[in-house]
Amino acid sequence: ESEANATVVTGVDGTYSFTLVDNTYNMGVLAPADSGYGSSVVNGIVIAGADVVQDIVLVSGGNTLSGKITLPDGTAITNVKVIASPAGTSTNLPPVYTDINGDYSYQLSSGNYDLELQIPTHSPTIMIGHTFYDISFTTVDVTVDKILNITPDMANISGKTTDSNGVGISSIYIGVSGSYTINGSGFLGFAELGTNYSVLSDVNGNYSFWVPKHNNYTVMLTPPDGSGFALTTVAAVDFSVDSTQDFTLATATTLSGKITLPDGTAITNVK
Repeated sequence: ESEANATVVTGVDGTYSFTLVDNTYNMGVLAPADSGYGSSVVNGIVIAGADVVQDIVLVSGGNTLSGKITLPDGTAITNVKVIASPAGTSTNLPPVYTDINGDYSYQLSSGNYDLELQIPTHSPTIMIGHTFYDISFTTVDVTVDKILNITPDMANISGKTTDSNGVGISSIYIGVSGSYTINGSGFLGFAELGTNYSVLSDVNGNYSFWVPKHNNYTVMLTPPDGSGFALTTVAAVDFSVDSTQDFTLATATTLSGKITLPDGTAITNVK
């Protein structure tokens, strides 16, 4: 079986259409919030060389799962992707997203659900990394309307980027890399090294960010061109609790020379 990776929205007449390759699919249907209708799941839809018509009847009596997703200090996390699936299955319903206040709302049929959070942590002001996945919310009871507020288990890390004398260095991009599981559940994630998913130290070298708690990150410090400092990597960094950690950049060393033909003629534009 295969899970469809696409999501469509029905038209004003209730019709929908997917373009799919031959396979067996599971389909989740999510009613609009506050519609009074529950979600629906259709398993085992076989596509085998011919068009298929699959009508779906939604029943009334759906319940609402809603809440707020925030950092430990109460700051709302926006644009978190929340995916529900009937408990114990791999059939995902269409996702909902947190708004600017960190609020989300799911209209679901009565039952128990597993949740997956996909947290876009690449924000230069509050969090660091790429995307982190939290799959720790299982068998959530939605047999009645339920409010589930969520605070991901994150650590606040602050400190300075410095030279070897402890003097703060500004404009250093700080990136982290890590991929892990916690008892087969909880945060799964990675963070790309480089500037797109990093935070930048201020004019005094100070920095601060949130990151999922873990004791074995790799930190990469990227200085600006011409700063006299080298790209510096620090392995096995513990971010499992709130902490203050300073990072020292290595001094750049120059490798230079000349590339020539055997007769001594310089070769230009060698990469």
